[in-house]
Amino acid sequence: KWNEAGVSVIESIDEVIRRIEGRTSKAVRVVMIDPEAAQALRNNAEDLKKLNVENVKLGLIEPKKLAKGLRYIGQITMSGVEVYEFQDTYVEGGVSNNFMPAGTALFGPGDDEFITGPVSFYKDDTSEEPVTLVKPRVPNVIKEANGRSKVIETLARTLPMPADLDAYEMVT
Repeated sequence: KWNEAGVSVIESIDEVIRRIEGRTSKAVRVVMIDPEAAQALRNNAEDLKKLNVENVKLGLIEPKKLAKGLRYIGQITMSGVEVYEFQDTYVEGGVSNNFMPAGTALFGPGDDEFITGPVSFYKDDTSEEPVTLVKPRVPNVIKEANGRSKVIETLARTLPMPADLDAYEMVT
């Protein structure tokens, strides 16, 4: 519980990293945290005081916005792990939910590969069966009803394929 008094955010992250690396051959390179955990990291007075008093650069917090919902917070120097905040939602049954539950952190090696999944689409309104292709990007050309223009969309189904599931851990 990073928002509790006396808890060192940096030390608790490092403890989980050591646990994961002890049971697998994979080094943790990425920690993804939800906005609540990110705020606890930024507001932890004890960690900030330790950084200033001891004059040791244990962590660097340097926010940068990346892709939608992803924000680079910084790198923890003692372990070389990059910390990201993930804040994005999905709607289910009319209710907006966070992709990452509140107060969680996901630890992973960050060296996974991405594979291409199948993309299915109908060529036009008269097609009875969809066309299914497995390619990194599938172009789909749609002719407008007036016949004077076309809409070209690119479909992709890139899927992450974890190299080692044991090298991941979700902590709440």
